[in-house]
Amino acid sequence: MQSYEHHIVRETLEMRHPCLDDGAFTPEIDPTQISLAFNDRFVAKYKDVLLNDEIDTDMLSDALKTLNELAHHHETVDIMIEAGYLEIIASLLKNPFPAVREQCCILLGAFALSAIGRQLFDYAFANMRDLLEDEACEVREACAWIYVRLCINDDGR
Repeated sequence: MQSYEHHIVRETLEMRHPCLDDGAFTPEIDPTQISLAFNDRFVAKYKDVLLNDEIDTDMLSDALKTLNELAHHHETVDIMIEAGYLEIIASLLKNPFPAVREQCCILLGAFALSAIGRQLFDYAFANMRDLLEDEACEVREACAWIYVRLCINDDGR
């Protein structure tokens, strides 16, 4: 006799989780819920978060930190640049909070190593020039790091 597992497949969440009350399932989608975005979905989800003007500063900083962690892979960086992240991050350099500006500079430093990113870097130079004299030391160091990254590749020599 062969054993097998019986899998119950249901179409809706209510049928899959009958023990939860009716208030647990809402049709609304929280635009700031990004913890479950991965693979191809993370690019669009994080882009929506960065473009959201009503997002909390801590959430924005956490999203940028996560993007910095994902930027260690060159293919991921190229996907983010092609999705328009460089322009968004360049505009976030004017954010009034130093933590956001610092994380933006670190991410732009990752973009500076990409050949695609270097071609589109004109968006960021005007804002980067202002950050070299920023009042926060972390922001100045991160901005200087972008220039270092731009100089260490073949295009910068």
